[in-house]
Amino acid sequence: MNDEGGNSTTQHLLTVLVQATAELTQSNQQQKQAIEQGYKQQNQKIDLLTDQIGHLTEVVTTGFAELKESVRQQSELAQQQSETAKRQEQNITRLVGIVEALVQPRP
Repeated sequence: MNDEGGNSTTQHLLTVLVQATAELTQSNQQQKQAIEQGYKQQNQKIDLLTDQIGHLTEVVTTGFAELKESVRQQSELAQQQSETAKRQEQNITRLVGIVEALVQPRP
């Protein structure tokens, strides 16, 4: 009788162990799926951020190129204005000389 009672207890314990193992396996599978879903969402966010960084890099690069061109044009214009101012100074000096010659009394 003890054998049958022991077998029954052993069988019951094995059944409980199998059920617990199945529940643990199911729980692990659910956790694995949740983790995988979290990774998937994180990867999507990383992809989105990577795209945004790429776009911002393009915008900044374009902006710097435009700024550089604008500075170059302004420098060129400043050089032209400087040359024009020098010519004007020379012309004014000549004009002053002409006016002085004209206003001097003639003998």
